Formats: sequence, structure tokens, C-alpha cells
Amino acid sequence: MPILEYNTKLSKGGPNSIRSVVPQEILKLLELEQGDSLHWVVNIDEKVTVTVEKLE
Repeated sequence: MPILEYNTKLSKGGPNSIRSVVPQEILKLLELEQGDSLHWVVNIDEKVTVTVEKLE
């Protein structure tokens, strides 16, 4: 059972990217502040799983 579940919309970013908002609850959970970096890991098995961590 997930502790958080969200649906977000994507918006235009740069010429080769799109953007999404990081929900406030995730900011608090990961203790994120403006200027922090995120580490993204994508695994593909039977389904796609994306893990996001605060880069220390």
C-alpha cells in the first residue's frame, strides 16, 4: 500500500523536455529545497518503475 499517490499534469519545458511539479508532500518527505538535485532510476521488468532520490 503506497503512503502517497498523486496524479500530475505535464507542461512544456525546453525543446527536448517536459516539466512536472513536485508535490509539497514529496518536498517535505525528501527534505528538498530549491537548488537540490534529484537522482532518477528507471527499471523495466514486467512494468516500468521509477525511483527518485535526493542527491546528497
